[in-house]
Amino acid sequence: MGGMGSGNWIRYDHKKTVEAALRVDIRFMRRQGILQPGCRGQLSWTSRGEKSDEVRYTCFRDGLLLSFNISRNGGEWQPVKQVINFERMPCRFGGERLWFCCPQCCRRCEVLYLSPMLFVCRLCAGLPYRSQMLGKYYQWMDKRDDLEALLWGNKRKRWRKPKLAQLLDDYQQVDQAIAQNMLNDLNMLKGRIAGVKS
Repeated sequence: MGGMGSGNWIRYDHKKTVEAALRVDIRFMRRQGILQPGCRGQLSWTSRGEKSDEVRYTCFRDGLLLSFNISRNGGEWQPVKQVINFERMPCRFGGERLWFCCPQCCRRCEVLYLSPMLFVCRLCAGLPYRSQMLGKYYQWMDKRDDLEALLWGNKRKRWRKPKLAQLLDDYQQVDQAIAQNMLNDLNMLKGRIAGVKS
């Protein structure tokens, strides 16, 4: 129990995660300048290099109209139109910031995910993050990969000595945790094998 490979991620019935869901991100739309009233267009997603899904949008002052087609359980395609309201928050030094208002719970959020028929917030869609579905061993492996990227990979920077020392210390601790977990698994397997031979 609790050994390498344990955890929910390896199971075949694991939940769909945030990273795998179709989403509408207000931060992306803001950067692209498409939150202006009267702005129309389409957002599209690709899978394996081919266009897989698309959503047409029309932006108004107080919200966004999304138009898309959805197929339930491989059945006929049904057109769906969904209005998503904006919530405006004043910024500290002037201006304002737009947020989506979740159509189900009215929670302020920056990203909405396609739940069976509508775009809703992560909590209403019941979507976990990938890291929440991983076993402890794989969480440590992900952490080690992130630290390697910061120290030696494509995210590398010229770190100041205290920060570099902290990153190296974190890397060493994670590496030791992975080694200890593997050692525990090997000892457990040895115990099982010895029990079978007796």
